[in-house]
Amino acid sequence: MSGALVSAHRDEFVRVLAQSRTPLWLFDLLDLSGFEASAIPSGSEWWRAFKSSGGTHVLFVTQYGAARMAASTLGFSVGVKLVVCTSLIEARSELAKLTESGPSRSMY
Repeated sequence: MSGALVSAHRDEFVRVLAQSRTPLWLFDLLDLSGFEASAIPSGSEWWRAFKSSGGTHVLFVTQYGAARMAASTLGFSVGVKLVVCTSLIEARSELAKLTESGPSRSMY
């Protein structure tokens, strides 16, 4: 993952967020094998846009330790709660917990 790749998809992400009343973000990075340092500042734009749209929780799915550390840093700095999962099954379970009692949500 590179900063250029992250930046290239930002507008699509923001467009989906604009259509969501209370967004949840399930970030599937199970196939990620590495990332460039430039992905972090580009990714922070996504996190800020998510927070600005009313998002409160990111479900982050990865087994890649460096990605978990970067996500933890971004989540903390932006003020978004991060739920780290190591499988999509675990993420779906966490998603169910978040949506059981909450308002209607949209997910990207």
